Parts: sequence; structure tokens; C-alpha cells
Amino acid sequence: IHSDRETPFLTAVGLGKNGSGQPFDVDLYAGEILGVAGLLGSGRTELARLLSGADRPDTGDVRVQSALTRLTSPLAALARGIAYSTEDRKKEGIVGDLTVRENIALAMQARRGTWRRIPGRQLDDVVARYITALQISPPNPNALIRNLSGGNQQ
Repeated sequence: IHSDRETPFLTAVGLGKNGSGQPFDVDLYAGEILGVAGLLGSGRTELARLLSGADRPDTGDVRVQSALTRLTSPLAALARGIAYSTEDRKKEGIVGDLTVRENIALAMQARRGTWRRIPGRQLDDVVARYITALQISPPNPNALIRNLSGGNQQ
């Protein structure tokens, strides 16, 4: 429940993509996590992909912090504080042939941009913090992601 004075962090009105179900409206508030449930083919994946910039809408508007915004890519969405957690992490969420360290580096690099290199020491510090905070087991930054359990991959 939100107060009448609280402004949504993200507002989507009439957002839709041709062939992907009916356009939708949604308000999200700062700190909220949107979970979408529905039957296969109901549009839940499409909704998440549209809100995260993974797909471009054919209709509707998105406002982030009241400003009209075009989420042209997941990187553009991430820069505005919006992230997408795929339902198929093995196909879309990780690179199984890379290590824990390399997967974290990919995520960091996506946020920083292609040309802003991450210094090795900074990457090592961030990887160590993620391994501790997420309780990744085994706590080995050089372990191949594909060899971790499903929960640790996530």
C-alpha cells in the first residue's frame, strides 16, 4: 500500500508489443520487485522484457521518476535502476563456460559500458564481496559457473 503522495519509480501506460498480448499499465515503487505469474503464452515474459528494455514496445509510454523514458536496451534500463532476471538463467542469464569471476565481470562491464575497463584489483574486491554476500559455494571465483548448483548459478 502506497501513500497518495508517493510517486511511482516507474509507470508504464498502454505498453505493448504487436503479437504479444494486450497492452498493460503498471506502477512500480522504489525498492519493489515485480514478480509476474501466468500461464504459458499469457504475456508474462513479454511484459518483463518490455519493462527491462530487452524488447522494444510498439505502443505505450514508460516514465522513470516521472520522466518519459525510452528503454532501448537492458543496459539503458540498468542505467535507470531497472534489471531483468530471466526465467531461463542457463540460456539468458549466465555464460556457463566462464568462471564466477568472469560472469560477474560481464555484469559489471555491461553497467559501466564497453570502453570503461574495470581495474583487476577492483574486480577482485567486488567478486569477493559477491561471493560472501551471496554465499556462493564453493567460494571459488575461478569455478566454472556451469559446475555450480542451480541456486548458486542464480
